[in-house]
Amino acid sequence: MEKRLVAIVDHDRIAANAEDIAYLDNELFTPVIVADLPEIQTQIDPDSIDLLLIDNTHQDHLIESLCEACKQFCEPHGIPVVVMVKAIDLQQKIQTLESGFQDIISCDQPLSEITTRLMSVIYHRIANDQLKANLSQANQAAFSAMSESSNLGNNVQFLLNVHHCSNLDQLGQVFFQTINQYGLNCSLQLRSSYGVKNMDANGMERPLESELLTQLKDVGRYYDFGKRSVANYGCVSILIKNMPEDEVQYGMIKDNTFTLLQGMDARVRSLDEHSKLEEEKDSLEKMSHTVTHVMKGIEMEFHAIMTSIVDVVEDAACKIERGIPSLMLNEEDEAFIETTMNHCITEANRRFSNGLKIEQHFKGLEEQIKHVLETAQTEEIPHHEPIMDMHVGDQGTEDVELF
Repeated sequence: MEKRLVAIVDHDRIAANAEDIAYLDNELFTPVIVADLPEIQTQIDPDSIDLLLIDNTHQDHLIESLCEACKQFCEPHGIPVVVMVKAIDLQQKIQTLESGFQDIISCDQPLSEITTRLMSVIYHRIANDQLKANLSQANQAAFSAMSESSNLGNNVQFLLNVHHCSNLDQLGQVFFQTINQYGLNCSLQLRSSYGVKNMDANGMERPLESELLTQLKDVGRYYDFGKRSVANYGCVSILIKNMPEDEVQYGMIKDNTFTLLQGMDARVRSLDEHSKLEEEKDSLEKMSHTVTHVMKGIEMEFHAIMTSIVDVVEDAACKIERGIPSLMLNEEDEAFIETTMNHCITEANRRFSNGLKIEQHFKGLEEQIKHVLETAQTEEIPHHEPIMDMHVGDQGTEDVELF
């Protein structure tokens, strides 16, 4: 696997060389340690850097001047920035997002987890670059459609499309298609009874933003900090990362996104109910198969018992008939015995015939169960593919052109 070049800004030069960086996997990353950003220009080409890491493990708080310098340096080159600290609290997470950085990681976490989160940031950058390249024409069409369509029309189209989503991935895709028409950059969290789905516009999860949405899902309808706003409704939460400063637009964005959250919440609950119905139907099918199997066993045992009873009666009658001559009975006694035997055989056969009627009832019940199973298999709860007729904008834009 190709090694990723990581520039590490160690303001106090605590780490003298790459071997001192214990939280980096040397097999996956090539670290370059500098004290300040100008040193990067003299050592490496900024365009070759995959990730900029601010080593803040020896500080109690983030150095604002360093954070601002890193932001100004990295934005033109599209370099993602990650902050490495000793311990993380909620305020640090919020400050990291406000600084425009992608993640904040504790150096006390396992090496494998740190590596996963760093690679996730790098892959997000690659995915976003590909998304921007592939959707440049669609982005222009989206802005054109925005100027022609009203917000109400967009929301109505979203609610119509939501009805056709058959899983959380499709629901998230429809949401981002709609929200991109408004020029908003968001992260989404859907909390289903069967799991939690976190998504960015490119379909991947951002760990830091997912953690924030989980922590802030119960704080109320809205939680605002800087240019960002968290909106919660039922089992849905979104993080809007480019809220406008204008109060009128600010309020109108909240009004429109609230409708989207309501539609997604209703659909998530509907999908949960659908999954429960499918599980109940499967349970009923299994139970019906079990009952049918047991009934067939009872039918076979019943038929065998009835046949054996008739065989026993007929065998006894034959033996008595063969033994009568040796008993030295008079004609009256022989007639009595013969009459009794014939009556016994007749009654046994009549009982056997009645038993055959019971078998018919078993077969009728089996046919009814079979019919119910066939009906359940053909009457599936319909799922529809979502109507994807909206244009997708660039999820990375900082423009808010909702109105």
